[in-house]
Amino acid sequence: MASQLRGVNVKDVNAHSFIAALSKHFKKNPNVNIPDWVDLVKTGVQKELGPLDEDWYYTRMGKVFSSTSTFILFRFVVED
Repeated sequence: MASQLRGVNVKDVNAHSFIAALSKHFKKNPNVNIPDWVDLVKTGVQKELGPLDEDWYYTRMGKVFSSTSTFILFRFVVED
C-alpha cells in the first residue's frame, strides 16, 4: 500500500498558482520584513519605471523561493 503513495513536490503544482499563494502567505506573515527602498527601485537596468504592482516584492520573493526550493529538494534527494 505504501508503494502506491506518491510524494508531491513544487514541480507537481502549477507555478503561477504556487507563486501567487506563496506571495499571499508572505504578505500575511508578520516576520517578513520589506526593505524601505522597495518603492524606489527598478527591476532591471533596461526599465524606465519601477513596478506598478505594490506587492511586487512579495511576488518576487515567491518566485525566488520556488526556484531555490526546487533546487534544494532535487539536490537533497539526489545526494541522499
